[in-house]
Amino acid sequence: MWNDRETDRVFHELSHAAGADIASADRAELFHAAATLLESITERLRTELTEAARQAQEQADSPLFWSLRLPTAELRIGIADPVVPAPGMPFDVIAAAEIRLTPHDRRAPGRGHALWYCDADEPGTFRWYETAFAPCHPDRVHLEHVPCALSPETAEARDALAPSAAQEEFDVVWPVTELTDLTLDEFVDRWAGWLAAAAAGQPLEPERRSDAAGTWRLG
Repeated sequence: MWNDRETDRVFHELSHAAGADIASADRAELFHAAATLLESITERLRTELTEAARQAQEQADSPLFWSLRLPTAELRIGIADPVVPAPGMPFDVIAAAEIRLTPHDRRAPGRGHALWYCDADEPGTFRWYETAFAPCHPDRVHLEHVPCALSPETAEARDALAPSAAQEEFDVVWPVTELTDLTLDEFVDRWAGWLAAAAAGQPLEPERRSDAAGTWRLG
């Protein structure tokens, strides 16, 4: 976990290096809020899933993630990580995490989604959002999770979010969706359903949502 002094130091260095528009102190305060909110989201997920999955083995002793392990699959959600302000991104991302479901049978891909604390809808209004990416040419790359999470610091994420008619590496395949009190119920139920499918040995079919495009602001 991040303590206050360490978070302030990291954000001072990151903001200074990247020439961020938001002051380092403000970014640190936003990160504290993001980390606290993500802990609440994780606790909600943990409570719902551990009650439903009787055969699950909970792993909460890692400082970097919480996971629920079944005989056939593992669901894992990471803690919030601070993000370097990335040139070319259409919106600002303060923190990022990943939620992923990995079958133990590695012949089938798992599923990973990105969780970003960002202002994807309105400049300066930061919330947790969920989204996911998939390679434009799946025959050219082998990924453990499809769709997958991308770091907002990468060129792949920036290019996928760019207002271009044809992406070269990755597409956004899940709508950039704010995690609110209303959508959080759907979020938990959906991941519980995917976990149940994996527990039953069913393959996780890669899904490309046709309504994913245009669900974020472009600047």
